[in-house]
Amino acid sequence: MAYGKYSNAAHGIEALFDARWYQASYPDLAIARCDALEHYLRYGSSQLRNPHPLFDTAWYLRSYGQFFAPSDNPLRHYLAKGWHRGYDPHPLFDSHWYLSQYSDVNARGINPLIHYLDFGAAEGRDPNPFFSSTWYLRNNPDVKAAGMNPLAHFAQFGFLEKRQPNPLFDLDAYLSRHPALCKTRVNPLTHFLRVGTSEGFALEVEPEVNGQSLEARAYSDWLNHHRWDSTAAASAYTAIKRLRQRPLISLVVVDGNLDAISIAQLLARLEDQIYPDWEVCLAGATADSAELKAVLKGPAQKMRPGIDIRQVTATGSLGRRLHSASALVRGDYVLVMGAGCQLHPAALTELALNLTCDGEEQPSLVYFDHDHCRTDRTRYAPAFKPDWSPELLLSYPYFGPVFCLQKAVFRSATRTLVDTNIEVAVLQELALSSTENHHRVAHIAQVLFHVDAPPAHSQSATALDATLQVTRTTLKRRRLRAKANRPSWAYRERIPATALRFDDQGPRVAIIIPTRNQLGVLQYLIDSLRWTQYRNYTVHVIDNESDDSATLDYLLQLKHEVIRIASPGGRFNFAYLINQAVQRVEADYVLFLNNDTAVISPNWLSTMVGYLGIPGVGVVGARLLFEDGSVQHAGVLLKSYHGKPGHAFAHLTSGELGYLYYAQLTRNYAAVTAACMLTPRRLFLETGGFDENRFAVAYNDVDYCLRLGEAGYRCVYCPQAKLVHHGSMSRSHSDDPAEEAAILARLPAQDRFYNQNLGDDGLFRPKPDAATWSFA
Repeated sequence: MAYGKYSNAAHGIEALFDARWYQASYPDLAIARCDALEHYLRYGSSQLRNPHPLFDTAWYLRSYGQFFAPSDNPLRHYLAKGWHRGYDPHPLFDSHWYLSQYSDVNARGINPLIHYLDFGAAEGRDPNPFFSSTWYLRNNPDVKAAGMNPLAHFAQFGFLEKRQPNPLFDLDAYLSRHPALCKTRVNPLTHFLRVGTSEGFALEVEPEVNGQSLEARAYSDWLNHHRWDSTAAASAYTAIKRLRQRPLISLVVVDGNLDAISIAQLLARLEDQIYPDWEVCLAGATADSAELKAVLKGPAQKMRPGIDIRQVTATGSLGRRLHSASALVRGDYVLVMGAGCQLHPAALTELALNLTCDGEEQPSLVYFDHDHCRTDRTRYAPAFKPDWSPELLLSYPYFGPVFCLQKAVFRSATRTLVDTNIEVAVLQELALSSTENHHRVAHIAQVLFHVDAPPAHSQSATALDATLQVTRTTLKRRRLRAKANRPSWAYRERIPATALRFDDQGPRVAIIIPTRNQLGVLQYLIDSLRWTQYRNYTVHVIDNESDDSATLDYLLQLKHEVIRIASPGGRFNFAYLINQAVQRVEADYVLFLNNDTAVISPNWLSTMVGYLGIPGVGVVGARLLFEDGSVQHAGVLLKSYHGKPGHAFAHLTSGELGYLYYAQLTRNYAAVTAACMLTPRRLFLETGGFDENRFAVAYNDVDYCLRLGEAGYRCVYCPQAKLVHHGSMSRSHSDDPAEEAAILARLPAQDRFYNQNLGDDGLFRPKPDAATWSFA
């Protein structure tokens, strides 16, 4: 095909705006006093309406929205910039594949989607490797007769009508393997092609072995390695006999819909507990006294003597009944249990062992790992949690529906519980209230309870609103100047996650940017800082012996302060540069920022400053992304890269949420990278700053965070603060062997924020050499 003077410059927004389709798709336009294009430009894009069947506005924003201004029209951005960067306009159109497959299109610099629409489909070219344009038109003559683009037809109607995208892709077979898709309008081919971009699904089609996904097989192997058998039971009995004291544990069941049958099932599930000293308090039972007596008469006779079963008779909300339960319990500790939960036979035994450890202060709260259980008793979807993470709990109820409290703490916390019957909200407020003034929070890294519900934790809109209100009440009670909201991804997944928004005014921040030459990246970073909404900051460029004339000219005319610091002894020493810079600036907080980064979220600094203002927080890090939107840094894991520190969720693709949503949740880590790190200036100086001798280039940030942790401060990863990071452009990619040896000697025996079960026998260990990995 000769394309002549075919040029993208000739294609404005009209090139991908189908007015007839737009009007037919959105019939409410009939009452609008403007034509279709005007409506789209003024209202449509902000309302996530699509201008063309092969331009998915919501998907484009979800995939690439962080790389352009919120005010930009997505279609304009795609036509002007997006396609040049390889951005896909629709999950079924693979721009990179199209241009690599059809070199003539690439050589002429033609927009791949426009080419496919104008010429490609008619010429038998394919939009992705799994959709055959020629085959689809040949097998669907009605589509060909109507003159419709084959991919546009398949994207709108074909997949719903079970029309095949190619002769080898069987929609029915695929849907049988993924039955959840049958209840949605998610295109199966989209599900197959895309990793982490469709709503509500983990989109990677996992390889299967004997019908099991690799993740399911890994957990099955883990369960076999940790199986509960007669030997394990005998060990539990022996451990109980060795206890010097056996605390009474009160099980408080908070299910607000416990009828007689549910109570009978609950008691039957408790019969296999090895530990003997416990009682049951039914805080949410709806059975009347006669029904309850009938139920208890049977199971109570079968259960061991001395087991006391009580029912809260007070009326009112679930929160009020929990407070009434606090007056009934006799145990030293209270184990709260939500609906649909089953304890592992060793649960109370392990709890008692951890509550009576010699020489240790007794915890005020204990939580556990858990998994999920199907009706056929198959266990799946384990929730391997980090150790005590206050900022994670403020973001998401990660304890789950079962945790244990000291009786005094339980009684105190239930006095002010939210007046609601929504279980997840009541339990979240109980957890938040209980941990405010009681910092001895323990985590037993064992799967000690199972949840009957699916692992997605999907909640109703009412439940989501209730948990959001709990967070807002908590912020007010703690006197934190922040506003809580539900992130868009959490709405989409229907989970009770919360993000905080802080003021744009606060303590003075000195942004410290070390650089040597590299004018292009430095200028790009400086220009991007104008997006910053936080108002009280200064910029200080640390010139480390630049000798490039263009860079020197730029620094001379730069309106920000330039501090020239030479390397000591002629060798690059990042730690020295930072230490010297901090001494020369005046500010409340200092923010270390690599010159190869760029701001993409306007509230990045406001959010980081806000979290640093929470009592006990000593350092805050950001979410750093590669240019393709995949994760470069989402916290630091201490030993997951051949025993050395490495970045959590590295290379996780845009749109993926990560294991237990952790890539998108504010949470605590042992360390964050100094590529973007905020810390109090006074604290940095008092603790000696970065170690210039042992960690001149690498691991100085990890060492600093570890020292703060040892001093009682917390390290926070803040995903709302998003920046692009090209990654180590200012130094060699290989680390000094002496620094590697020093950090290995420096690391603690266990990373408290990386669950030991994830690395147990390699069953869930992330593979640092792979393109991406799921667990962190």
